[in-house]
Amino acid sequence: MTASTSTLSSDTTVVRNGFRTSWEDPPLECSAANLAPFSLPQEVLVYEPDPGDVVCQFTNGDRERKIHVNIELEDAEKASLKDLQKEAKRTGKVFYPSITVMATRYLSRARGDVKKAIKLMEATQAWRSSYFGAGPVTDAQVLEDLKLGIVYFTGRDKSLRPAIIVRPMRIPSQWYKDKCIDRFIRILIFCMEYMLRYMLLPGRVENLNLIVDLKGLGITQVPIAALTDVYKVMSHHYVGRAYRFYIVNMGGVLSYLASPVKSLMTDRQRQKICIVDKVADLRQDFALHHLEEDLGGSKPPVTSFFPFPVQAGPFEAGCAKGPDACAFPNAHRCLSEEAAQGHLWDTKKNRKDNLAVSYSEEAYDIFVGCNYAVPSCCPVPQRIRDAQEAEEAARRAAEIACEAPAVGSEAKLCQGEGREASASASTGLSDRDDLQVLGPVDPTADKAISGRTELGQADLQGPGALQSLYVDPGDVPEEGSSDSEASVVPRPRPWICAQASDFNRASAELDSTSMTPFGRSIWCCRC
Repeated sequence: MTASTSTLSSDTTVVRNGFRTSWEDPPLECSAANLAPFSLPQEVLVYEPDPGDVVCQFTNGDRERKIHVNIELEDAEKASLKDLQKEAKRTGKVFYPSITVMATRYLSRARGDVKKAIKLMEATQAWRSSYFGAGPVTDAQVLEDLKLGIVYFTGRDKSLRPAIIVRPMRIPSQWYKDKCIDRFIRILIFCMEYMLRYMLLPGRVENLNLIVDLKGLGITQVPIAALTDVYKVMSHHYVGRAYRFYIVNMGGVLSYLASPVKSLMTDRQRQKICIVDKVADLRQDFALHHLEEDLGGSKPPVTSFFPFPVQAGPFEAGCAKGPDACAFPNAHRCLSEEAAQGHLWDTKKNRKDNLAVSYSEEAYDIFVGCNYAVPSCCPVPQRIRDAQEAEEAARRAAEIACEAPAVGSEAKLCQGEGREASASASTGLSDRDDLQVLGPVDPTADKAISGRTELGQADLQGPGALQSLYVDPGDVPEEGSSDSEASVVPRPRPWICAQASDFNRASAELDSTSMTPFGRSIWCCRC
């Protein structure tokens, strides 16, 4: 079985995120067997990012939004987005859905310049049209190259952002000789598309970290061209996705050259590019089992790189407990394509609709399996809807059975087997042992009578009408006991009905699993 992304619409008149959209070729194809069980850990489903993870504040006063979709924007951002939408409409621009959902990211990159943001969107559209026009990037295409361990996912940081490892030292020298470094970029693009589809949740986790390991590379061996291509792809076509670049294991000469470069960086650049002096410093952002030993963690060196060797939580920085053996796997299945892509805030919609996630049909069972509250926007499986409808039908039938209209001067009560006991509205019930009880019912009802079962005028209103009957749930007096010293014995599945010609129309036969408003079963039979 193959899992592949598809377009959300083939109709160019469809408006998404305030922009006209066109058909988009599927960018990714990956077999279900190659989807890592913890591509999306269960913690992501209920994760609430810190304000600093939503919008980064820098010491120089600059700020940058990191979480863009399924979240309310600031008033200035809403106004800027509206201007961008108007400009696109005025100039007749039509974009892919994946481009429109990144609109605020382009605005951030363009520092609010609407026309520049449009150009950036067009550039990425042209790139995606060219790169994926001949077909999606598939796991079959990159499988052999992934085995080299040049690029792979290994875990997540303390804010649940995926971490991708880049080890340029493992790029075969033959690739340079044959000038086929594009194979390296193809691996990276496959990883990025995989992440967008299976590893992120809009509004909660939308970014990743890159850990670039330069171990074993001298100053003349650093693949400047390859790393430059990585930066271009990430910064131009996956705008705003990189949270941080960690550069580790730099040699002495490289470290010496890096010092003056760091002093020239802006606060925003320093936040994104972190030159790590000691790999142990990564523990400040990662749990140990999400890092390999040579990167300061406790994870043995990875030798099998695909399916991606990502592990379950916990994710707290410095945590040394190891992965949770009871973690719920395959939580990524709760994400439909639309849910994985998300949507921008729409001022024409209410808050509930703006925050809603288009979960898949499997999401309900996943939330229940994780022991999480099921979101109201989560589709309810058909079997659950059927059970709810049956429950409601049972409740209504029980109400009809207990509120039948008056049919005569006396009501006949009988056991399911046919034994009868008569009850008068004034004298109550004398032959109690011939009564089978309607129950279990609400144990807190006002008319529950402990140790004795009887009917009074309040229970039989009108000539022979059976209005209601409340008794101890499932209990009836033991045979041979007196009224004053009645002991009770449980009788499973007690039944009650009224023998009256008109009441038969109102009585109902309920299944033993039917639930009342009190969460208990009601039993009755058709006479």
